[in-house]
Amino acid sequence: KNLTIIDLSINSFEGTIPSELGLLTNLDSIKLSQNNFDGTLPSELGLLSKLTVLELMKTKVQGSLPTELGQLNQLQELSLSENYFSGLLPSEIGFLHPTLTKLDLKKNNLEGSIPPELFSTTTATTKTILRR
Repeated sequence: KNLTIIDLSINSFEGTIPSELGLLTNLDSIKLSQNNFDGTLPSELGLLSKLTVLELMKTKVQGSLPTELGQLNQLQELSLSENYFSGLLPSEIGFLHPTLTKLDLKKNNLEGSIPPELFSTTTATTKTILRR
């Protein structure tokens, strides 16, 4: 439970991303990019109230983005590019705007409208959204 950083990037891990990550309440950073995961992003990640970085680029994860990501009120960087996410961008993502400095969702299959909350007055400096 004292673990604050997980960086397992650039490996050959397979299977699903464990929902048990949501039990590691002291996590500040999760980096799992460039692996061979399948399945969906666990909604339990929304329980990580101290999380500032969530980086899962090129992981082959699919499905919709969990609305619970909007509960990550300390999140500064959300990088989920080059995966197989589909469906609507949850409006709850807009709740992240006060702390979010990087939003990278390029090269997915997201559709629909972009939550207007993302464009509210904010300290965000970098936002890359929905580029295919």
